Amino acid sequence: NIAEGNHIPSRDERKCPSCMNEYEEDAVFCGNCGQNIKEFYEAEVETCSVCESTMKKGSNYCGICGSKQIQ
Repeated sequence: NIAEGNHIPSRDERKCPSCMNEYEEDAVFCGNCGQNIKEFYEAEVETCSVCESTMKKGSNYCGICGSKQIQ
């Protein structure tokens, strides 16, 4: 599950990607909704090859810079 609006917070933002609740730096699970944070970022997220923003894995284009992603 990705929070409404399709914004995926970077790990540096320390906001749960499911509920946007803030979590501690070393947290594995969100204290609000129980999302496994580490597993989510490993399975669902990749970094744009151009601007290095966080984006959903398998995206054809970056939502920040608009660059076409090479799969």
